[in-house]
Amino acid sequence: MSDTKSVIKQVEELYAIVHELDEENLGLKEGFMVGSIIEKLPSNWKDFKIYLKHLTEDISMYQRLLKLCMEEDHRKNEKYDTLSREEKLILWKEETHTR
Repeated sequence: MSDTKSVIKQVEELYAIVHELDEENLGLKEGFMVGSIIEKLPSNWKDFKIYLKHLTEDISMYQRLLKLCMEEDHRKNEKYDTLSREEKLILWKEETHTR
């Protein structure tokens, strides 16, 4: 996966491909999809990858995606918290002008 693109966006793109395969009766097993997504996570997600691999409870793909969303949001907030006031102001201005 690309470090410059949202992990969730990349997973959504993968799901679109999987959906197309399902329509052609060439579907993939959920376990294969889960393993593929986990392995393709960016290298700086190493600890989270290990966490996902060692989940002992049987959770749905949807629940795994929720965990990915929460982790990505957490990482964005963590990164944002380390920025200086000036950097935050610049980001805020960019976000408000692009809407």
